[in-house]
Amino acid sequence: MQGENESLKAKIMNAEAKDLFENVETVNGVTYITYETKNQDMNALRQLADQWRQKVVSDLFVVASATDGKVNMLAAVSKDKLEQGLKAGDLIKTLAPFAGGKGGASRKTPDQIRSLADAAAVSFDAESLVKASRLSAKVDNTALQDGYQLYHHVFCFTRSGAWGVVQQGMNDATSYARRYHWFSPRMPSFVNEPHSGIASQSQEKSALNMVAADSEASRLAVTQVVREGPRPLSAELAGAESLALPGHHWISAEDLSPRGFQKTLLQAYEPQPSGFEDLLLVKGMGPKALRALVLVAELVHGAKPSWRDPAVYSFAHGGKDGIPHPVDRPLYDATVATLKHAIESSKLGNADKLAAIRRLASFWPDV
Repeated sequence: MQGENESLKAKIMNAEAKDLFENVETVNGVTYITYETKNQDMNALRQLADQWRQKVVSDLFVVASATDGKVNMLAAVSKDKLEQGLKAGDLIKTLAPFAGGKGGASRKTPDQIRSLADAAAVSFDAESLVKASRLSAKVDNTALQDGYQLYHHVFCFTRSGAWGVVQQGMNDATSYARRYHWFSPRMPSFVNEPHSGIASQSQEKSALNMVAADSEASRLAVTQVVREGPRPLSAELAGAESLALPGHHWISAEDLSPRGFQKTLLQAYEPQPSGFEDLLLVKGMGPKALRALVLVAELVHGAKPSWRDPAVYSFAHGGKDGIPHPVDRPLYDATVATLKHAIESSKLGNADKLAAIRRLASFWPDV
């Protein structure tokens, strides 16, 4: 059986390689191919690299495979680039920290950020980047409770201080994944509509969304409840255990139990958080604790949170079918051209048409 599995893996890898070697990209005159796969060992990655060397279709080749939360990564460099002093080992050292956001490896992320910031000789405090990494993960795991548990976190930054996050969560019930995108230059706030985009295959009917604009009153009320101290809050929770709650609250009796919650409340109360952002960073402030706080804030202050899923649309092209494939640029171009034609042919006024085309161009500059 093991031999059959290995043979099947090899066939899948070879089939994918046919399209892979056509997907060459260029940055600053250097051509490269990157590829991410799953459940492949280093021998399989070396075989891919050998195929790449036979074809010599790019200057660099980087392939990575994730298995049980661990990442195998291999880089190869063309003969010309080797002669220019570029080494595959140096490339791996640079890229490896960005592959380490899963499971236990995620705990190393703060130190990796500090190390990379120091190596890049940035002129700002690296702790601001560490906070951004922590807070973005806390938002998508705790403040936004849409049923997707984070399992992958990638943090990138520039020497000027701009940063971006791409992290992915899995819904155990449906086996679907959802990807959350953050981009600091376009982010108004960590806790008020912070995402630059959310890639999802479905929209959930109900999701506790404490970073929605509509949750502003709830965020203020939750912070105020915590600042008042743990005693009155525990009393409210004890009384709430007997309430009959509507289904959309997604609150269980276990969530409302004051036992085990006292420690978290005390930890949140002592620093007197100035806002919802500080509250999220309190140790022990997880999804259960926040749900209980949201409920009490609604009972005491009447501040209702948003239950709107922030993912508003799904993919029009491609999808998660388990088989990586190159981006179909002609299809994307045709789609954008169709949208542009629809705008130009509409009965909108010239000002509205121009505004719509500008919005289209904001994510597809070739319009």
